[in-house]
Amino acid sequence: MSSGLVTGRKYRFRVVAKNVIGFGAPSSHLEMMPATTPSSPNTPTLTSLSSTSIQISWTFTESMNGGTPITDYTVYWDAGINGNSEVAAASTGLWGTFTT
Repeated sequence: MSSGLVTGRKYRFRVVAKNVIGFGAPSSHLEMMPATTPSSPNTPTLTSLSSTSIQISWTFTESMNGGTPITDYTVYWDAGINGNSEVAAASTGLWGTFTT
């Protein structure tokens, strides 16, 4: 077991066996990175509203990323029609705003 690993940093491990004659050949490398899923972004806020569109924005700090950079956000919305809820409206890339 290894402790003291830093989240988001890549590590490589391999194993070498030894007997009274000496060391054998090393195993292949195991490459891993300790990380977790990101935390929730902060609650969206209304940036702009018209009769046909809405713009929301949110913040997300690097300390919330789970140890690896955020690559995308997906905005879900509830149209309130026929009981549909949480429809994936758009993928926003790295932007902290969404307009529809």
